[in-house]
Amino acid sequence: MPAPPSDRWRRPRAHHYVVFGLYRVGSLLLWILPFRALLALARGLGSIGWALYGRRRRIGEANVRQALPGADRREVRRLVRRSFQFVLETVLESLLLPRLARLPADEVRARISLQGFGKLEALKGSGRGVLLVSAHLGSFDFLGAAMGLFGFPCHIVMRPMKNPLLTREIERCRRVWGQVVLWRRGALRALVPALEAGANAAFAIDQNQRKRPIFLPVFGRLAACDRSVAALAVRLGLPVAVGYALRSGPGLRHTIVVEEGIHAGEEKDEVALARRIQGVLERMILRHPDSYFWVHDRYRTRPPEERAAGAPVPSEEEAPVGGARR
Repeated sequence: MPAPPSDRWRRPRAHHYVVFGLYRVGSLLLWILPFRALLALARGLGSIGWALYGRRRRIGEANVRQALPGADRREVRRLVRRSFQFVLETVLESLLLPRLARLPADEVRARISLQGFGKLEALKGSGRGVLLVSAHLGSFDFLGAAMGLFGFPCHIVMRPMKNPLLTREIERCRRVWGQVVLWRRGALRALVPALEAGANAAFAIDQNQRKRPIFLPVFGRLAACDRSVAALAVRLGLPVAVGYALRSGPGLRHTIVVEEGIHAGEEKDEVALARRIQGVLERMILRHPDSYFWVHDRYRTRPPEERAAGAPVPSEEEAPVGGARR
């Protein structure tokens, strides 16, 4: 695989080595400290973030009220505070991936339970690559990495870090379980041939999309959604699997759930497929609201007609894909 773009842009500088050294020291502490203590630390830091970052707290509360209109004020505040904790837990799990990657593959597989995996196997039986779609729900970073342990290694597209040493370390850790990292610049040129050759790819597509979005109802309100998965699936004739992973036991034990499988050609229109995927994502989020990234500014990019009018445009005909009007 070609070197990450950041390696071509510049060589590591002195401060990169310092930061990378601190990262390695921190990684050593992650090996030493018990997971329960690390989890408590992450949740404590998340609670501090909830108390300090008022803007994100308000965004989270608005998002929860949109998705769960029946939730009272206490429940809204609880879910937003839990979301701050979830963000720090996710960072912790990402930092612990190298720790897991050093264990024998059979030992890691033994820590994971599978639900609905037959849906994914049925899609793969067509001989085509599968587009695995998730949200920033549960252990989404672990999901993409762990699929290789069960015969479904995935390509993922990531933005290189400013520190090229950390970029290379991320790529090395992902490669252990068969995951292939494509760095964002020029990723499509490498991804399309890989998909056509039968490779799989994983995406998290539940965040605000600024470039060439498709506007769909998200929990009953129009939001700028990513069109890439639907476009790839329709144009290349690829199946789509929608699922998630949750930490399900003491230590680093997880459950991987394949919520729905969509066979190639089942949806022939990109917009229809994107709406269907969005509906599945919302169903998953509403099932596990305690493990979702509510504090993201999901509705930041507005439809052109709404910006021109200066006020929200009613979308009764387009809603409801999501939970706000169910």
